[in-house]
Amino acid sequence: GASGDGAEPRHFSYLAPWHPAAHALRGPRTESTPWFTDVLPAVDMPAELPLTALRRFLADPAGQFLRQRMGLRLPDEVDAHDDLDPLAAPARGLDRWKLQNVVFEACVAGETDDLAARLRARALLPSGPLGERQLAGLTAQVQPFATALRRWRQGEAVTRAFDLEIDGVRLYGHLDRLYPNGALRTRLDTLHGPAQIGPGLDWLVLSASGEARPLAQLPQGDDGPGVRERAALPVVQARTALRELLALYREGLREPLPIQARSAWRWYSAPRTDEVAELAAWKLAREQWAGSDRTWGDANNAAVQLALRGRDPFAGEFDDPDGLRFRELATRLFDALLHGRGADTRAGAAA
Repeated sequence: GASGDGAEPRHFSYLAPWHPAAHALRGPRTESTPWFTDVLPAVDMPAELPLTALRRFLADPAGQFLRQRMGLRLPDEVDAHDDLDPLAAPARGLDRWKLQNVVFEACVAGETDDLAARLRARALLPSGPLGERQLAGLTAQVQPFATALRRWRQGEAVTRAFDLEIDGVRLYGHLDRLYPNGALRTRLDTLHGPAQIGPGLDWLVLSASGEARPLAQLPQGDDGPGVRERAALPVVQARTALRELLALYREGLREPLPIQARSAWRWYSAPRTDEVAELAAWKLAREQWAGSDRTWGDANNAAVQLALRGRDPFAGEFDDPDGLRFRELATRLFDALLHGRGADTRAGAAA
């Protein structure tokens, strides 16, 4: 059992196969080599695909590649919770989202009289005057959204099933919050990349199903909260856009795609009128990808770190292959989700 001559004594082990790994800690650090250097063999598309699966893939191509093609599921982050009363309302994250939506729904329904007590019972709000002040501030933030929704809404919402056959793939699922005057999708904030995916897919599916119902979104716009409608597409155009997204899904099973929705949206949505503006948009996307000490970056995603090891699209020059691939994928993704463009319609628009 003891470690060999000259070995670090703190790296002692009775298991000889562990010695090289322990001794490697003393050597110089080296950059990890790319995990994937080529595409995998093609696989058949599933005969049936739920819309939720396509949505999950577009939101996290790296994670879905690892799960579906490699059979690898990375552990989820687990938040630590306790049974103590909160000392302040949550400032960010999932708990903040839950609190915000509970207050919003109460404002829409006009049921705010005992809201503070209900929130305290769910440990979402601190007790006493501090909790009352924080609730008043949050209510003031979401009340304009609730007012805009009440003015727009007509009739009752329904949920409908859909079933579409596109190039041999049965795309199916349910769409909810279908009001007579539009399919309502609410977000009490600006729309970042991941938040564009769900509404965009629902809009394409509705149009491809022959529904004339528009997509109605309630986000925070430049002019404040308000319902903004996106007209339905012709059936053929919507099916072409869905075909493009299914093509991305197929490509994403052959190789980990060097793209994530947040940074892709930062590039796609920024003005790109000339070369200077294009480089500025690329810088914004790079900042979103890398993150910082105070902000989340796509590179912090464990699946991205593993699947795209050695293939950082922002590591090299603007026109490096992975950078070009990133911009091509971002264009295909958001052209389809926002404008209903597929390969044919995008080529026609370019011509």
